[in-house]
Amino acid sequence: MPRKVFEASLFHLSPFAVEWLFRSDRFKMDYACAPFEGGLLIQCETRSSSKVPDHGTPEIDLVLGQSFSGATHLFFHEGGAVLPLPTHDKETVLSTYKAPPFSKNCDDSDFARSGHEALLDEPEFTAATPEKFTTMIMDCDQRLRQRSLHSANLEIEDDIEFAYNLACGVEYVKLESNQNWVQCDIAMKELAQAVDVYIRAFDRLYSQENRYLDGLILAAKSRIFRSLRVEDDWRRRPVM
Repeated sequence: MPRKVFEASLFHLSPFAVEWLFRSDRFKMDYACAPFEGGLLIQCETRSSSKVPDHGTPEIDLVLGQSFSGATHLFFHEGGAVLPLPTHDKETVLSTYKAPPFSKNCDDSDFARSGHEALLDEPEFTAATPEKFTTMIMDCDQRLRQRSLHSANLEIEDDIEFAYNLACGVEYVKLESNQNWVQCDIAMKELAQAVDVYIRAFDRLYSQENRYLDGLILAAKSRIFRSLRVEDDWRRRPVM
């Protein structure tokens, strides 16, 4: 069964809702959301049941109420359908999408620490340096690109989970670092493209049985995006 995606205008989301979806790890809350192709792709179903999840923002629930029966995902983007619902200032929404501000009340960097701690059990993790992270990211990128989309789910899951934890590890170390992360960020952008291949593939491979894996793939993309946002000005900006 392919994904059943309901597309809606990005401008049905308030700037705060966009910021919230970027800054909070929704995967830890039983569903996933990821920046994808200029928009936001969001799971409608929780992993544990067919129950509609609490998306945390009223705008998403309003759009979900307008969606067709059986929708598995919402996709908010500029060209999405404009519904008979409130819309928000386009310039402000786009500005927030392109550069989410730092707001502590919707931050979850503690989840980044848990991903970093998971890396400590990996034999290839020997140092928390930009150079070592870059090597591990490039290796993960290569494995994902070489793996068949029809490989056993467990094999794909291991690599995607490793990508998720790598992104968490980079974010966690960056937050306390003044080192040069340029090459690591370049490698991370390549990894994001490899993960995008799996997001697109699940448009046709999705099923309720593998919605956990679908969620993990989206979560990996989200954490990669977060790790790339951790620049000097973001780390040092006063808490709002």
